[in-house]
Amino acid sequence: MLSDAVERNRVLTELDRTLLVEAAAGTGKTSLIAGRVVMLMLNGVPPRAIAAITFTELAASELSLRIREYATQLVTGDIPNVLRGAVSPELLNEKRDVLSSAIGAFDEMTACTIHAFCQQIIMAHAVETGLDPGSQMMDAPTADTMFESVISGWLFDRLSHGMQEGEDPVAVLSKFEPLKVVKDSFDLAKLKLAHPVAGTVPVDLSLRRDIDFVESVRAFRRWYANYPKERSTGALIEEFETLAEFYENCFETEPTFARLWELADPPRTDSMKWNEFTFTEPRNLGRWKSAYGKDDGPVRDSPSRPTSISVPVWTGFLI
Repeated sequence: MLSDAVERNRVLTELDRTLLVEAAAGTGKTSLIAGRVVMLMLNGVPPRAIAAITFTELAASELSLRIREYATQLVTGDIPNVLRGAVSPELLNEKRDVLSSAIGAFDEMTACTIHAFCQQIIMAHAVETGLDPGSQMMDAPTADTMFESVISGWLFDRLSHGMQEGEDPVAVLSKFEPLKVVKDSFDLAKLKLAHPVAGTVPVDLSLRRDIDFVESVRAFRRWYANYPKERSTGALIEEFETLAEFYENCFETEPTFARLWELADPPRTDSMKWNEFTFTEPRNLGRWKSAYGKDDGPVRDSPSRPTSISVPVWTGFLI
């Protein structure tokens, strides 16, 4: 006798209650649910009033086959093992005609996946849902294949007929990143598919971060003019000046998509991290001590100096 025989029998006999069955794989959940459905039919519930919902097509097919198998065995007088604690020969003789009638209407029962069940509701209430009653549900692999096919066709059309000079984003991307335009397009499409309401973050160009950055670099240069002995800082300022020249007045007018893409790819400098828009942390304390002494050097190198704002302004500008 199974240790949970009492609980299993409740599933088969307490047909007027809502029950939650939890068990590990391979312990007989499908057989038990199939038995409960048969018990419903044995007690006069018509198949059209029964919905047996599963997660996968395979599970739905297996559940449907087992329900039919158990019902057929009962009609022939053979009680399946899963039902022996709930169906007696006396009950079976009394309800045999009811079960035979249910088997004749077996095709009216709903035994399908959650998606297929929702599809049936949509088809029955197409006007209320506002959806095409002829639409069909797809499994994940089929949906992915169709999605890739649609995006591929769209991208092929854009690259074939939309390559004129102008502000077409795909044309711009194909010009600047010809080897990445396909991957980037697919990644953006998948992002939009996963987050339909996602959009770009609005940017207030009136803040003129380009002016702030250029002025900070100039202030840094003026401050450094009083301490010319420490040369590594001078080299860093030259890198900032290269970038300041690149970004100067870039937001004087609203930039086009092509111009924004150019601004996202500034000149590379020696102090930039590889493949990033951030700088390595300067470690010039030893050089400042050598140039201005062990007492005064650390003060000159301290991040508390006013012109240290040049680095955070540059970082914020890029973000």
